[in-house]
Order: sequence, then C-alpha cells, then structure tokens
Amino acid sequence: MLLHRWHDGDKDALGEIITRNLDWIRGYVHRRLGDQLRAKDDTQDIVQEALIEFMKFGPKFVIADEIHFRGLVAKIVRNVLADRHAWFTRRRRDMHRERVMPDQSTIHLDPGMNSVTQPPESAAKNEEREYIRLGLELLRPEEREVVIRRHFDGEEFATIAAAMQTTPEAARKRFGRALPRLFALIKQLKNGQLADAIADEGDE
Repeated sequence: MLLHRWHDGDKDALGEIITRNLDWIRGYVHRRLGDQLRAKDDTQDIVQEALIEFMKFGPKFVIADEIHFRGLVAKIVRNVLADRHAWFTRRRRDMHRERVMPDQSTIHLDPGMNSVTQPPESAAKNEEREYIRLGLELLRPEEREVVIRRHFDGEEFATIAAAMQTTPEAARKRFGRALPRLFALIKQLKNGQLADAIADEGDE
C-alpha cells in the first residue's frame, strides 16, 4: 500500500500519493480561498505550501487510507490559509528547525502535569517533539499563536494581547484552553486516532 510504503520512508511512494491527490487538493484550496486572498495568492503556491507542511509531519505517522490522507492535508490547508501573514510564516519556519523546543524545557504530554518540565535524556524525546509539531499544526490558528508566543517565545500576556488585539486576561484564558486541546490532539495522534484529531466542528 502506498501509504505504508511512504511511512516506511519510500519517497517514490510519496510522489505517487501526491500525484494521485493533487487535483483534489488544488480544488479544495481554490474553494476555500476568499476573494481577497485569491487576489493575492495563487492556488498553486498555497497547494505547494500545504504539501511542504504535510511532508514535514506525515512520514512520522501511519495514515490508514486515502480519506484520512486528504483529511490531514485539508486540515493543514485550512491552517495555511488562516496563517498567511508575515509573523507566522517566519515563526513556522523557525519552529521546524532542528530544535523545536526551548533548550531547557518542553511541553509535557500529560495534561495532569504542569505544562513545563525538564526533558528526559532519551531518544523518545525526538518522537515527542514530532507529536508536538503536528499537534500544534492541528490547533486552531488563534490557539496555536498564543501557545507559540507564550511557551516558545516567552512573551508576557500583555505583549501577546497587544499582538492578538485582545486583553491580557483573555490571552491568558486562551492559553489555558489551548494547552488541554494540544494535549488531547497529541494523545489522539499517539493512539492512532487521526480521524478524531483532524475533525473540526462545523467543517465540511
């Protein structure tokens, strides 16, 4: 199966999967573009950006079938469309460098624990980082931004609030809601529940 071959590192299989689904992805992007965004960005450019995001994350996770493949790509496409501004384009690039986490801390994957803990010295840490990367990508844009600004950039809530045009208390509450959502997404991914992780209320 192409998806299993791809998961095992077969780059030719990934090319075949993309070729098979490219027209669908292009159509999906074109339908989701608003008039203002359509005037600024070519569908092909957004398709390419979405596929790059997907290739960064996908090989680490088993995709059951083509329906789930398209669902994951569609989720990333929606986030790419929502995140088309200079700050997040730069920040996403930074987040995908070798060290996604601050040197001395990481997000703990147990929602019952504090959000920051000292990282263990083990190979499993790289796998955890991959889960966190994908979990962040699947968060709603406003949730992802507040987590990145607070946890990864270390910004104060007053600074976050100014950037996101809200109040410090609202930013704090948004961060408090976003972390459990991130934990839940990561748990679903680790349990193989991709369909639940990519589902959105009210999405088509």
